[in-house]
Amino acid sequence: MNFALPPELIEFRESVYEFARDQIRPSVEQRDLNSEWDPAIWQKMGEMGLLGLPFPEEYGGQGANCLTTTLATEAFSRGSTDGGLTLAWVPAPPISIDADAPHALEPQLHQQRPCDACGAAQARRPLAHEEHAR
Repeated sequence: MNFALPPELIEFRESVYEFARDQIRPSVEQRDLNSEWDPAIWQKMGEMGLLGLPFPEEYGGQGANCLTTTLATEAFSRGSTDGGLTLAWVPAPPISIDADAPHALEPQLHQQRPCDACGAAQARRPLAHEEHAR
């Protein structure tokens, strides 16, 4: 049995590493020392497709599987050396998916998911149908 990663996953992992190394790492120390959150970095992560990895494609995500998402997380963490940003990113999609799934209506999901996936939404409350929001 061959457990080697397919070439396209290796290439994807390297592209995430290079993005993190080139776009995130240069400012990580200064942001950490100043306790700063840079929304432009979150936006860049969305533009790269990282924020929407596990979201289904019909909601603006990548529809990535667990292995692809895990490889991206590992490469991002290694490349950026920004533990705080990695910790902000990693739980964001699953929390959003799990919190919305039971109560959100399709129109809400189609409106909000692309914002989550592209980085336009940096923090939000879970979606809920009004009868469940009480």
